[in-house]
Amino acid sequence: MEASRIEPKMSDELCALCSAPMLIRESRFGKYLSCSTFPKCKGKIQLTPEGQKVVLEMTGENCDLCGKAMVIRTGRKGKFMACSGYPECKNTFSLDADGKKIEGSRPLQTLWMEGVLAPKLITDRFNAQQRQVLYYDGIASYHVRKSGEVCIDRAVTTYQLNDWGVPNSTWLDVETMHQAAYAVRYLKAKVTGVWGRASLRDENPHGIQGVATAQDVRDTIVHGYRELSQLNVVENEDLFEQVLVVERNLLDPNRVDAFIPADHVNQLRIIGVNYTTHLQLPGAQTVVGGGLGLG
Repeated sequence: MEASRIEPKMSDELCALCSAPMLIRESRFGKYLSCSTFPKCKGKIQLTPEGQKVVLEMTGENCDLCGKAMVIRTGRKGKFMACSGYPECKNTFSLDADGKKIEGSRPLQTLWMEGVLAPKLITDRFNAQQRQVLYYDGIASYHVRKSGEVCIDRAVTTYQLNDWGVPNSTWLDVETMHQAAYAVRYLKAKVTGVWGRASLRDENPHGIQGVATAQDVRDTIVHGYRELSQLNVVENEDLFEQVLVVERNLLDPNRVDAFIPADHVNQLRIIGVNYTTHLQLPGAQTVVGGGLGLG
């Protein structure tokens, strides 16, 4: 049996994008106003359960892509931060349980460097090939938008070789260092916050409060890692739990050792494309019949 469809109703509101009348529609996520010319125009206003327009909450932040104000919106997965210039600008950020922006592991590329001026002559600016060479010499660089704004292209460190003198790119990008520093401090605060004053035993069969075991510490680290995954700092939680090692030190009875193989979230920097042209795709059906010649 098909669910009954709720027919849209005409409202007195006009679309802010095209001035066409707006319709009151309802989905499983609630009521909203939609432009009557949809899909030609995608103007949309969220409504409260009582049918009132939702007043956007200002954040005090400006969009790092276009400079317009950032606001709080509500979607199917809860509240999120979005650019007030939508739909022209689609910059968004997820929010954590405390309503704070989850910057996570997003790269610094394309961020506008306000106040920085580009070389006037295009020939004085680094091209893509020159910038790529700079990155592996430990020099960060920029690119210039058509509108003239100077933006970060890639922020790198001076790390080039590992301890054995072999070329290594593990710490090439500053994001990786920030992720590692944040994760270590987060897990340290998590463990010390739970087990800052505890006795240590191999097992706790009687469930005595204030007693820690290596397994207890391990469980706390796993929980903290999953929280870091929700903050978009690390990934592959289940695999991490399998390979994490936490055990009592054989020489110091007051010490617990942990091997933490963190898998940091990466940054999307390159999209490779193989575009192959066919006059006729192999295996495609060809219509056989008469036609007019063009020769």
